[in-house]
Amino acid sequence: MSTTSKSTILIADDEPNGRNILELLLISENYNLLFASNGIETIEMTRKHKPDLILLDIMMPGMNGYEVCKKIREDNVLAEIPVILVTALDDKESRIKGMESGADDFITKPINSRELRLRIKTITRLDRYRQIHKAYAEKLLLEKELEKEKELNVLKSAFVSIASHEFRTPLATISFATGFLRKYWKNLNNEEIELKLNKIENQVRHMTSLLEDVLILGKSEAPQLKIKHQKLKFSDFINPIIEQVGFATNNKNELVVNENPHDCQIFIDEELGKNIFINLLTNASKFSNENDVIKINISNTESETIIEVVDKGIGISKDEQESIFTAFQRGSNVGTIQGTGLGLAIVKNSVERLNGKIEIESEIGLGTTIRLSFPLK
Repeated sequence: MSTTSKSTILIADDEPNGRNILELLLISENYNLLFASNGIETIEMTRKHKPDLILLDIMMPGMNGYEVCKKIREDNVLAEIPVILVTALDDKESRIKGMESGADDFITKPINSRELRLRIKTITRLDRYRQIHKAYAEKLLLEKELEKEKELNVLKSAFVSIASHEFRTPLATISFATGFLRKYWKNLNNEEIELKLNKIENQVRHMTSLLEDVLILGKSEAPQLKIKHQKLKFSDFINPIIEQVGFATNNKNELVVNENPHDCQIFIDEELGKNIFINLLTNASKFSNENDVIKINISNTESETIIEVVDKGIGISKDEQESIFTAFQRGSNVGTIQGTGLGLAIVKNSVERLNGKIEIESEIGLGTTIRLSFPLK
């Protein structure tokens, strides 16, 4: 597109007389006029000059006007350039064919000079408005992206600071335990040595868990993450996860699935879905008493799948429910129960990447219900 206030018009006609007539009609209108004598030259000049408008004769040998217009519309760089077809054909079929090729307007020979000028002014004006609107929309999008990047940088700084602290604590414990063992090895009995080694092993497990959660959280936030939705039978999807969580928690709790109706379906990315439910069920077990039943209620409506994970654990205070999905945020009542504070942040990010919604209901001492909803397509 031309960058000056003077609009550039490309006149494409194989007949010199046709080009001359259009030039005479437009020369007084202060347009920058370019000329092409066949279809291939028209496309080449369009690519080179990016005119504001093309006046394109239909009846050209080799590549006719319809074919040229179609080629222009198929080119991502040129597709938005307005095209007026100039034709001696004034039948309905020709106009339909022109519209199918992507033409913006038609003008019929013999050309009425007033009609031609009005049509050109209208289209070039509309195109300039479109360009201004597009530039403004792109500017707003860029500003939004820059603001988002700024927010992400702030979050990353806070994240690194908190993560460093979270790693320092277990490292200090490991360092102290190994130093103690090195210094007092000869004076310790097997039971005392075993106790210190268990402490080191627990802290290594905690750090590994923290590192895995950090990586999963980072992956769920990555804009380039490819989501692979698929429709799955919920029981086929959840049963291996229940088995995995049961093994990891030494079958501390009974995990019960209630389906309504039977054979419910879920439309989900399997890997993200696995992260969601491993974290929800592990959390529910971690903060529940031994042998408490944890319910997984699922139902389908015509448009969505609704899933509730219900426990009777320690609960979350109302004041903390808003911030509980923030990375490294843990309830003030967790006491000595180990955790990274990343599980629910992973869940929320993953649910939102799947176009789902997440809600929480909880009372201290009575338990927590996490409600998820996912569109079915």
